[in-house]
Amino acid sequence: MENKIDTLIDKLFLGEIDYVKTQIETIDTINEEELDQLVVLCDQLINAGLILEAQVILNKAIELFPNELDLTAMLVDTHIVDGKFDEAIHILNDYEPSPESLLIEADLYQQMNMPEVSFDKVEKAMELAPKEPVIHFAKAELLYSEGLFNEANRYYEQLINIDMDYINDVNVNERIADCEYMVGDFESSFKYFNKIDNDDLDQSLLIKKAVVFNKLELKEEAIQILESILNDYPEQTQASELLFDIYENEHDDQEAIKVGYEHIKYNDFNVEMKYKVSRLLLNQKNSDGIKLLKDALAIEPDYLKAQELLVEYLYDHEEYEELLSYFNVSNLIQNGQFIDTNDDNQLISNEVYWIFAKAAQLLEKDQIAQPIFEYLISVLNDNESFLEDYIDYMREIAQTDNVQKAKNMLSKLNPNHSFIVNDEDGFNV
Repeated sequence: MENKIDTLIDKLFLGEIDYVKTQIETIDTINEEELDQLVVLCDQLINAGLILEAQVILNKAIELFPNELDLTAMLVDTHIVDGKFDEAIHILNDYEPSPESLLIEADLYQQMNMPEVSFDKVEKAMELAPKEPVIHFAKAELLYSEGLFNEANRYYEQLINIDMDYINDVNVNERIADCEYMVGDFESSFKYFNKIDNDDLDQSLLIKKAVVFNKLELKEEAIQILESILNDYPEQTQASELLFDIYENEHDDQEAIKVGYEHIKYNDFNVEMKYKVSRLLLNQKNSDGIKLLKDALAIEPDYLKAQELLVEYLYDHEEYEELLSYFNVSNLIQNGQFIDTNDDNQLISNEVYWIFAKAAQLLEKDQIAQPIFEYLISVLNDNESFLEDYIDYMREIAQTDNVQKAKNMLSKLNPNHSFIVNDEDGFNV
């Protein structure tokens, strides 16, 4: 039989699916020494989507070796993959409760999103075998999956204390490092990450390790990790953004910009990165930042930070016409009234509207400026700077009633404001 099982494994590897299907039923006897290879075959059948064929072999093997609960666990998994949870439960009901069967049940109920039942099964297994490391590991894994990281660590550390660094192909030091990271204990996370070679960490944990190093001011080590990730996966967003942030915080804007541009080559739709790079470019008076900002807003018109940066840049550079034109500000005015586009779920802040109003004022476009100012007085009346601008504009267009109204508001915020103390309008506020 060893030859037949090995032959089927080879045929699967070669993609000869039809041959494998026809030969499955011919496996009628299985020897105990063949079980390891049979598990390999079933695993490959499952990976190939041949669930029914895997179930046929597993059922035969379980009939011959009912105490081999690894086979039962695999059979249960096939029914989970098929979404047949009732069938999986039915299989397990045939077994007397034992630590092994209870752990299989715990895994089943966890995958059914029933963690309370899963915890109950693990506790019962622990009562039967209180010192069994595999059960402590199962409890830790369940707590970990539920986000109970401090509680999980207590069980992981018990395993470390008995020199079990690996269990079920899981690096326990890795789990502890991750748990400490998740609860913000970066010193402890650093200690456990340093027990693991970078080559043994997956991408997400490498990034977490870089975050830990960065938090502990080990900038060069963090940069080395992130650059190694990006050498292999240049499109990796989280690594790119973290590396950008490190360089920016270290005031190495040129390196940050370089990282940003490199990432944009692989992810042209990352509006956050385009915004970050544009901000640094504009700080350097580099107008390429405007192009990036407009690219970001073309992808996501409601991206508030990019809106505000572009508005501020155009306003500060006295490009008032382009500012009003780019954002179609005239469309915000209908029948002499300002229409707040936030009602259409567009995210434009009141501070941006304020700049629109000031730009229109400077262009002497009262048909735009006045309706926006009159709207904003209802939402920014607790802002001294806005009230100053509002009063100045209303003085300019000789709206004395509005000046009086705004000065009353300003006096409540700051009775000693110069607009109140030096009452050039002749009002007794």
